[in-house]
Amino acid sequence: MARTARNGLAFVVAFAALASAAWTFAYYERLLSEPRQMAVTIARVSPSLFLTLGQPLDFSRLPRAKLHSANGKRNAYMEFSVSGPLASGTLVEWAQQNGSQWRLCSLVFRPDYGSRSLDIVDNEGSRCTPQ
Repeated sequence: MARTARNGLAFVVAFAALASAAWTFAYYERLLSEPRQMAVTIARVSPSLFLTLGQPLDFSRLPRAKLHSANGKRNAYMEFSVSGPLASGTLVEWAQQNGSQWRLCSLVFRPDYGSRSLDIVDNEGSRCTPQ
Protein backbone atom coordinates (compact mmCIF):
# COMPACT_ATOMS: atom_id res chain seq x y z
CA MET A 1 0.00 0.00 0.00
CA ALA A 2 2.85 2.41 0.79
CA ARG A 3 4.22 1.96 -2.72
CA THR A 4 0.85 2.96 -4.24
CA ALA A 5 0.76 6.08 -2.05
CA ARG A 6 4.29 7.05 -3.14
CA ASN A 7 3.36 6.56 -6.79
CA GLY A 8 0.25 8.69 -6.31
CA LEU A 9 2.25 11.41 -4.58
CA ALA A 10 4.89 11.35 -7.33
CA PHE A 11 2.12 11.72 -9.92
CA VAL A 12 0.59 14.69 -8.09
CA VAL A 13 3.99 16.41 -7.74
CA ALA A 14 4.83 15.82 -11.43
CA PHE A 15 1.41 17.08 -12.52
CA ALA A 16 1.75 20.21 -10.36
CA ALA A 17 5.21 20.92 -11.80
CA LEU A 18 3.96 20.50 -15.37
CA ALA A 19 0.92 22.70 -14.72
CA SER A 20 3.13 25.38 -13.19
CA ALA A 21 5.53 25.26 -16.15
CA ALA A 22 2.63 25.48 -18.62
CA TRP A 23 1.13 28.47 -16.79
CA THR A 24 4.51 30.25 -16.70
CA PHE A 25 5.08 29.57 -20.41
CA ALA A 26 1.60 30.88 -21.32
CA TYR A 27 2.06 33.98 -19.15
CA TYR A 28 5.38 34.98 -20.73
CA GLU A 29 4.22 34.12 -24.24
CA ARG A 30 1.20 36.42 -23.79
CA LEU A 31 3.32 39.15 -22.19
CA LEU A 32 5.93 39.09 -24.99
CA SER A 33 3.55 38.61 -27.92
CA GLU A 34 2.88 42.33 -28.51
CA PRO A 35 6.51 43.54 -28.59
CA ARG A 36 7.52 40.49 -30.66
CA GLN A 37 4.74 41.19 -33.16
CA MET A 38 5.87 44.82 -33.41
CA ALA A 39 9.36 43.65 -34.36
CA VAL A 40 8.06 41.12 -36.90
CA THR A 41 5.81 43.73 -38.54
CA ILE A 42 8.65 46.23 -38.91
CA ALA A 43 11.10 43.57 -40.10
CA ARG A 44 8.69 42.43 -42.83
CA VAL A 45 8.65 45.93 -44.41
CA SER A 46 12.32 46.80 -43.88
CA PRO A 47 14.00 47.50 -47.26
CA SER A 48 17.47 46.65 -45.90
CA LEU A 49 16.25 43.34 -44.49
CA PHE A 50 14.47 42.59 -47.78
CA LEU A 51 17.74 43.07 -49.69
CA THR A 52 19.70 40.98 -47.20
CA LEU A 53 17.30 38.06 -46.66
CA GLY A 54 14.87 38.09 -49.58
CA GLN A 55 11.22 37.14 -49.24
CA PRO A 56 9.36 35.43 -47.65
CA LEU A 57 10.72 35.79 -44.13
CA ASP A 58 10.40 33.04 -41.55
CA PHE A 59 10.58 33.93 -37.83
CA SER A 60 11.18 31.55 -34.94
CA ARG A 61 8.20 31.28 -32.64
CA LEU A 62 9.84 31.55 -29.24
CA PRO A 63 12.26 34.37 -28.47
CA ARG A 64 15.05 34.24 -25.95
CA ALA A 65 13.93 37.00 -23.64
CA LYS A 66 14.83 38.94 -20.52
CA LEU A 67 12.37 41.18 -18.70
CA HIS A 68 13.35 43.97 -16.32
CA SER A 69 11.10 46.39 -14.45
CA ALA A 70 12.18 49.73 -13.02
CA ASN A 71 10.58 53.11 -12.43
CA GLY A 72 7.16 51.89 -13.54
CA LYS A 73 8.48 50.70 -16.91
CA ARG A 74 8.97 47.17 -18.13
CA ASN A 75 11.84 46.45 -20.55
CA ALA A 76 11.90 43.41 -22.80
CA TYR A 77 15.13 42.33 -24.45
CA MET A 78 14.47 39.62 -27.02
CA GLU A 79 16.35 37.66 -29.66
CA PHE A 80 14.73 35.43 -32.24
CA SER A 81 15.80 33.82 -35.48
CA VAL A 82 14.77 35.12 -38.88
CA SER A 83 15.55 33.60 -42.26
CA GLY A 84 14.80 34.16 -45.91
CA PRO A 85 15.88 32.51 -49.15
CA LEU A 86 19.17 34.48 -49.25
CA ALA A 87 20.42 34.41 -45.65
CA SER A 88 19.53 33.99 -41.99
CA GLY A 89 20.34 35.62 -38.68
CA THR A 90 18.98 36.96 -35.44
CA LEU A 91 16.73 39.91 -34.68
CA VAL A 92 17.67 41.64 -31.45
CA GLU A 93 14.90 43.78 -29.97
CA TRP A 94 14.58 46.17 -27.07
CA ALA A 95 11.02 47.20 -26.25
CA GLN A 96 9.72 49.24 -23.35
CA GLN A 97 6.28 49.17 -21.74
CA ASN A 98 4.93 52.22 -19.97
CA GLY A 99 1.51 51.49 -18.54
CA SER A 100 -0.14 49.20 -21.07
CA GLN A 101 1.64 50.64 -24.14
CA TRP A 102 4.69 48.97 -25.66
CA ARG A 103 7.21 50.99 -27.66
CA LEU A 104 9.88 49.50 -29.89
CA CYS A 105 13.16 51.06 -28.78
CA SER A 106 15.62 49.30 -31.08
CA LEU A 107 15.72 46.47 -33.57
CA VAL A 108 18.96 45.10 -35.00
CA PHE A 109 19.55 42.26 -37.46
CA ARG A 110 22.70 40.22 -36.85
CA PRO A 111 23.51 37.93 -39.79
CA ASP A 112 24.65 34.37 -39.12
CA TYR A 113 27.63 34.79 -41.46
CA GLY A 114 29.60 37.55 -43.07
CA SER A 115 28.27 41.06 -43.21
CA ARG A 116 27.78 43.49 -40.38
CA SER A 117 24.68 44.10 -38.31
CA LEU A 118 21.83 46.19 -39.70
CA ASP A 119 20.06 48.78 -37.54
CA ILE A 120 16.39 48.51 -38.49
CA VAL A 121 15.11 50.74 -35.66
CA ASP A 122 17.65 52.98 -33.97
CA ASN A 123 17.14 53.78 -30.30
CA GLU A 124 18.21 57.43 -30.78
CA GLY A 125 14.73 58.59 -31.83
CA SER A 126 12.70 56.07 -29.86
CA ARG A 127 12.07 58.20 -26.75
CA CYS A 128 12.82 55.14 -24.63
CA THR A 129 14.47 55.51 -21.25
CA PRO A 130 17.62 53.39 -20.84
CA GLN A 131 17.41 51.06 -17.86
